[in-house]
Amino acid sequence: MLQSYGVDSNGMLIDAVDSADTLRVFNGTKKFSDKWNEKQAQLQALKDKLSFRQANTAARLQGVTALMSVAVISVGAIQAVEGLLSVGAMIGVNILASRTLAPIIKVIQLSLVFTKAKKAKDRALEFAKLPVESNTGSALSKYSGRMELNDIMSIYPGATTPLFESLSLKINSGMTTVVTGPNGSGKTTLIRLLTGILDPARGQIFADGMDLRQLSDEWWRKQISYLPQEPNFIRGSIRENILMPNPELDEQNLNGIIKLAGLRAYIETNSDGLEQMMDQAGSALALGIRRRIAIARALTTQGQLVLFDEPTAGLDAEGCNTIYNLLNVLKKLKKTIVIVSHDPAIIKAANFHIDLTAKPIPTIRTRTIKDEAKKDTGEGSNKNKVIGKDENIH
Repeated sequence: MLQSYGVDSNGMLIDAVDSADTLRVFNGTKKFSDKWNEKQAQLQALKDKLSFRQANTAARLQGVTALMSVAVISVGAIQAVEGLLSVGAMIGVNILASRTLAPIIKVIQLSLVFTKAKKAKDRALEFAKLPVESNTGSALSKYSGRMELNDIMSIYPGATTPLFESLSLKINSGMTTVVTGPNGSGKTTLIRLLTGILDPARGQIFADGMDLRQLSDEWWRKQISYLPQEPNFIRGSIRENILMPNPELDEQNLNGIIKLAGLRAYIETNSDGLEQMMDQAGSALALGIRRRIAIARALTTQGQLVLFDEPTAGLDAEGCNTIYNLLNVLKKLKKTIVIVSHDPAIIKAANFHIDLTAKPIPTIRTRTIKDEAKKDTGEGSNKNKVIGKDENIH
C-alpha cells in the first residue's frame, strides 16, 4: 500500500514538472495542489502507521537483547562459579553481545536517511527550476478580444539572432489570424507569448489596450481558449482534465463542449466514460482522442481569445472536419482566433496571415472584407499583402 501511494505521489511530481505549462495556462495549480495535499495526507498516515510498527519492532528487539543479556550473564555466572570463565570475561562477553548489532543497524538507518534526503534534494531542485508567476495584477471588467502586437521580438537565450522581430499587428475582436512558417521559426513561441507564459524580449502585447504583463495571470488564462501543439495532461480522469480550467462548469455546458469537440462517440462507447483515468499524460490514448480531450479542455474557459497550435496535425478527414466545424462556430460567436496552421482551408479563411518564413521580420498579409480597400495592418517593416475574401472553413 505504501509503495502504491509512493508511486502515485512520485507520478504526480513528475506530472507537475513535465506539465508545468499545462498547469499554469489552464489554472490547474490549485486543483493539483489539493490533490497533492490529499495524497500526501494519505501517504503520511501510512508512514505514521509504519513508524508505529517499526517502534514496536524496535521495542521487541530491545526485549530480545535484554533476554540475551540475561542468558549470557546466567551462563557466564555458572561458568564463573565453576572456574571456567573469569568475571571480567563474562562482563566483556555481555557488553560485546549487546552491542554487536548496534553499529550495523545504525548504518542501515543512516543509509536510508541519506537516500531519502538525496531524492528530496533532487525533487526540490527540479521544482526550483520552474518559473514563479506573480499572483498580483489587474483584471478588466470585460474582455472584448482585441489584441495588439507592438514591435515584438523573441530570441532564444544565448542565440545570436532572433526568431522574429519588429512584429506589429492590430487584431480587432472577432478576427481570425493564421500563423505559418517552417519548423523552428517561432510559431509556437508566438502562441506562448499570447498566453503570457513567455515574455517578449522586446516590445509589448496589449489586450484591450492593457499591457499583458500588467494583467493578472489567473484572470488572463480565463479569457483564452488554448490548444497546445503537444497537449499534456495530469494524472486523473478525463473529466478532471477537461474541467481543469473551469471546475465549476455545469453538466449541460460540459456535454455541449464534448459534442463540439467530437468526443461524444468515444465517451459513449467507453465503459468508464468521463471517469476513465489518464495515466502517463494520456499517452496510452490515440492521438485523435487526446487532441479532442485537449480541445474540450480549451473550450471550458469559454474565452474570447482562441489560441490553437496546429489543431489539424495528425488528424484524419473526420478529425479535420471536426476542427473546421468548431472554428466556424467560434467565428460565428465573434471569437478572436489566432491559429498556427498550414491547412489551406484555414489559411484561406483568415483575416491576417503572419508568415514567419521571412527572417527576421515576418511578412503580414491581410485580405479584403466585403470589398473594402486594402488596409495597412502592421507597423515598422512588416510587409502587407491582400488575400482571399470572407468565407467559412471547409
